[in-house]
Amino acid sequence: ADARASLLWARMRAAAPSLFSFRLLAKLWYIVLGAPELVARTHRDLSERTRITCDGKPILLPRGCQGFMICNTPSYGGGSDLWDHNDGAPLPWRDRLQTDAVLPAMDDGKLEVVAVANVIHLALTLGGFSNGIRLAQGGQISVEVRGPGVPLQVDGEPFSVGSVSGLAALEPFRFHMSRVGSSLMLRGPSGGIGGAGGDTAGGAVELALADGTIDKATRLALLEKMARA
Repeated sequence: ADARASLLWARMRAAAPSLFSFRLLAKLWYIVLGAPELVARTHRDLSERTRITCDGKPILLPRGCQGFMICNTPSYGGGSDLWDHNDGAPLPWRDRLQTDAVLPAMDDGKLEVVAVANVIHLALTLGGFSNGIRLAQGGQISVEVRGPGVPLQVDGEPFSVGSVSGLAALEPFRFHMSRVGSSLMLRGPSGGIGGAGGDTAGGAVELALADGTIDKATRLALLEKMARA
């Protein structure tokens, strides 16, 4: 439902940019385009047409669910924790995890598959009042959608397979996701730049590289060990 509204919104903005001149107006259009799903439930047969495997094991979608997400971080849609590992949501969803799980992290080599029942459930999860339906956690995820395709989103960018204008001609698709490698990422010090909580060890490594005490290979090895510490 979220991907469908986002795709309609993006195509409408491309066709009539003057209707999106103000932020408030743009948000209003998103509500207008997404609200009909409360009644239409366009993808109510998604569970019957979708086949998901996680590390080679088939994963069943809850009957009647209208969307699912594959996450690499504990944050979705601007900071919402769909996985809710600590069960902190005040209105938790009844369906529980179908596989053993660990606390999700962006560097654990695993992906989390989470489903939502409908538009209202999605809104509750994004608002922090509920959690997604935890389905699976693993290193390799395969998805196949048969029959009419469905709108997709990658990091907030909506797109579709097949149709370039309407939503009636979306094509079926299949894709596979797995970890390719890893990269070091920069992180701001907890105390701010120059604060008491600054990363003095990281700073020392950078100074050592600058004055020629260590080379780039040694720097990379040290930073990798520090990241795992």
